[in-house]
Amino acid sequence: MRRRGRGGTRPPLPRGLALAVLGLGAAGAVAGIAVLARSRSEERLSVEAASSLEGAQPTPVAADGVPDPVLDRLLAAAQAPDAPLLALDAAAHALLVRERFEEAEALVQRALAASPKDAEAVIHRAVLRGLAGETAAARAELESLSAGAGGWEASLFSAGFALREGDEAAALRALRRFVAEAPRAEVTPALREELAQLEARVGAPRAKKAP
Repeated sequence: MRRRGRGGTRPPLPRGLALAVLGLGAAGAVAGIAVLARSRSEERLSVEAASSLEGAQPTPVAADGVPDPVLDRLLAAAQAPDAPLLALDAAAHALLVRERFEEAEALVQRALAASPKDAEAVIHRAVLRGLAGETAAARAELESLSAGAGGWEASLFSAGFALREGDEAAALRALRRFVAEAPRAEVTPALREELAQLEARVGAPRAKKAP
């Protein structure tokens, strides 16, 4: 996926920042979100791979020579022309967190063609817009999506983009929504630690000056 940013938009995220937003590696303020996104994706996708495959045989797929059986199963399930939305969404998510954006976008477009209002595909489309340089538009769309179906996942990505922009107050609001709305298993200790750090920096009241 190679798009140029339009007027008033930022250029595509550098490799490190893109990985930070999507959970493949990070430092500083996004570390907790990165750990959460990676572990959450693997746990969820390993379950969805088994339920989506429905008898299909995985095609061997590896990145940099490293076997990736979860991704193999997800891509095999998504290869069928009549693949269910669950298979398309799960495979697209797996590709996103592995930085294979062009392949992810193709699956997102297939999912949206089948169901334009599919919540997870719409969230993935917004994330791809942000990674292509349309950060402001992506943040606005994710904020809107956070109020709908699957909103907790939109809140997670919204927090990641907000932190990338240095907007810790917005990131704090998004993480608070995520913790309040996400299934308990999705809220890892790493995320709670990141939230506590943001609370300490942003949410704590300022000390009053001595008279």
